[in-house]
Amino acid sequence: MPGDPHHPFDRVRVLWADHLGLPRGKYIAARNRSKPTGFCVTTFAMAYDRDLVPAPHAHLLTGLRDVDALVEESTLRPGWEDARTGVALCDLTIDGEPYPVSGRNALKQAIADWKAAGYDVKVGLELEGYILEPTFGNDGRHEPTGWQRFQNPRAMVYGTGPLGDPSGLLDEIWWTADRCGFTLESMNVEFDESQVELTLEY
Repeated sequence: MPGDPHHPFDRVRVLWADHLGLPRGKYIAARNRSKPTGFCVTTFAMAYDRDLVPAPHAHLLTGLRDVDALVEESTLRPGWEDARTGVALCDLTIDGEPYPVSGRNALKQAIADWKAAGYDVKVGLELEGYILEPTFGNDGRHEPTGWQRFQNPRAMVYGTGPLGDPSGLLDEIWWTADRCGFTLESMNVEFDESQVELTLEY
């Protein structure tokens, strides 16, 4: 928040992952980040096509309740949008208890269970996917008309450098992640055209 040398943000983008792995969240004033903010729990009833199904704990048929989201301060870091916006993960609770469908809560419980059994846990994150870029029509308006795979036709599995990343996009991703406090372990082009892989240190 303004005046705080460690977190000089005016607002915070709070994020949590839903049951589909999609990022959900909202912007909150940085001064309010120690207070819970509400989200409709029925988000956990939503399918990819936005159909709602009466999934367990989603309260679709029992009042569309809220879960409370509270910023986990240790995750607060600079965002990628602008210098005034921080980003942080949050924990979800309902009725004062961890929300059981939250993947983050499930992971914390699994770690606690392993520790109770005498083990130390390390969680490694490998992210893999396809990069898309906009397509443009021939009408001269320079407005996107759709999406296509990122063009790197000379890419090969475990490729690096300009053959796999002719535009320097992966370099930009690396340096942006570094600036935001995400510690990358590795990054490379994968088997298919426009497919990339990156891993985070743990």
